[in-house]
Amino acid sequence: MTHPYDYYYRPGMPLRPPPPRAVASDLWFEPRKAMLGAWIDVRREPAETPRTRLMADHLWRPPQQHPAT
Repeated sequence: MTHPYDYYYRPGMPLRPPPPRAVASDLWFEPRKAMLGAWIDVRREPAETPRTRLMADHLWRPPQQHPAT
């Protein structure tokens, strides 16, 4: 049995909604502002753009398994 969001994205496919774990956190606001504030307008919650939607879809992917070294 597969999960309804278990799929491989191809351009033009509808994007999945952000997973429940993808929530804006005040914990990361100040570090983001310190690192990126000189170049972009840092907001508490990111604006929804094609790129942020693709990132939200990407967050459904499981962590990458790296081979033991």
